[in-house]
Amino acid sequence: MKIILTFLVIVLLYGNLNAQWAELNSGVTTTLYSISAVSNDYAWACGANGVVIRTTDGGTTWTNASSPVLRPTMTFYNVLANSSTKAFVAGMNAAGDSTFVFMTLTGGTNWAVVFSQAGGFVDGVWTSGGLDGFMFGNPVGGNWSLYQTNSAGGGWYSITPALPQAGAEAGYNNTFAVFGTRVWFGTNSGKIYYSTNSGSTFTAQNLGVASDTAMSMCFNGPGLGLASANSKLFTTTNAGINWAQISIPGTQTISGLAGYSLKWFAARGKDIYYSTNQGANWILQYSAPGTSTYSQIVSSRVSAGTSIAFFAIRYNGGISKLLTTTGINKVGDEIPSKFDLAQNFPNPFNPVTKIKYLVAKNSNVNITVFDVTGKEVSYLINEFHTAGTYEINFDGSKLTSGIYFYKMTVNDFSLVKKMTLIK
Repeated sequence: MKIILTFLVIVLLYGNLNAQWAELNSGVTTTLYSISAVSNDYAWACGANGVVIRTTDGGTTWTNASSPVLRPTMTFYNVLANSSTKAFVAGMNAAGDSTFVFMTLTGGTNWAVVFSQAGGFVDGVWTSGGLDGFMFGNPVGGNWSLYQTNSAGGGWYSITPALPQAGAEAGYNNTFAVFGTRVWFGTNSGKIYYSTNSGSTFTAQNLGVASDTAMSMCFNGPGLGLASANSKLFTTTNAGINWAQISIPGTQTISGLAGYSLKWFAARGKDIYYSTNQGANWILQYSAPGTSTYSQIVSSRVSAGTSIAFFAIRYNGGISKLLTTTGINKVGDEIPSKFDLAQNFPNPFNPVTKIKYLVAKNSNVNITVFDVTGKEVSYLINEFHTAGTYEINFDGSKLTSGIYFYKMTVNDFSLVKKMTLIK
C-alpha cells in the first residue's frame, strides 16, 4: 500500500508531463551561449565563432542568420528575438576589448550596429516588441553600463543617475529578468539589483552568498521567481525582497531557469530538473546525450493557446526542446473591442473553475489569485498573448475554503473579480 500511495503522489505532482524532451539538429557544433524563443515556432540562438541561427518551424530546421557584418571572429553571448525577422545579438570582438549590439529586421539577412562600447561587456538586452527596452552590461569607469531605448532598440541612451559599481562586481550574460516595469540583474558577488521603474533606479538585494555569481534567474510573476548562484538555488515570493535558499538534486552549476506559474525547469550540468511547487520538490526529468552541459534554458514568450515550448542549449551546439500544455485555451480569434475579465464559472466552485478573459491587442497578460489578506496564492498567467478570447482553469484543491480574488493586468489595464471556494 505504501508503494501505491507513493506512486499516486508522484503522479499527482508530475502527471502533467505529457510530452518528452527531444533533441533538435541545430546544424552547428560550436558553443551556444544564448537562446530566445518568441513563440513555440520562432526561436533564435547565438554563440562562438559569430554563430547566429534561427528556426521558424519549432526547431525542426535551423538556418544560418549570420552575415558578413557579424564577423566569425566575434563571440555572441546574448540574443533577444522580437519576431521571426527582428532580433538583437550582443557580443565581443576577437580582442575582447569592445562590445557590440547588432539588430536585424530581415531575419538575419542584414544587420546593423545599434550600440558599441570600448572596454564593456553587454550581459543582456530586452525590448517588449514595442518602443521601450532595457540593456545592462558590466561596469565601465566605476559605473554599471545601464541603457534604455524608446525607439524599439534602434538607439540606446545611458540611464542617469549612474549606478555605481561596488568593489569589483560584474554581471553574467543572460542573468536578468524583466516583468512589466520591474527589472532584475545578477552579479558575481551574490547580489541582485532590482528596479521597479524600468531600470531608472535600482536597489540591491542580497542572496547571502557574497562569493558566488548569480548565474541565472527567472520570474513567473511580479513577485514569484528563482535565482541560482553557482550550485545554489534561491526562491522568492515577494520580488526578491526576501530570498530563501532551497534544495535541488545534484552539485553542478545551475546554468538556466525557466517556467510558468508554480512550475519550473532548472538546467544543471547535462540534466534538466522539474518542479511543480515553486521549487519545494524536484525530479530529474531529462539527461542530454553525451557529456556537454547546458548553458541556458528558456520558454517561449507567446502562448500557442494551450501549449508552451521550452528550449535548452548546450556548449556543443546541442538544443533540447519540450512542448507541454499550460491549461490556457484560446476560444476565439475575433479581436475584442476591449480588455476584459469575466466572472469565473462555476462560482462558488469546488475545486476547479473556469476563467475567461479578453485580449484586445497583442500584449503580455498577467492573472494572479489573492486571498482576503492580499497574499498572492497563485500565478495563473504571465505570458504574451495574441489578440483574442481565452479561458483557463483554476484549481483550488490546495487552498482552504473561502473568498479569493483574481486580478488581470495588461499594461495600464487591470480588473479584479471575486470568487468563492467551497469544499
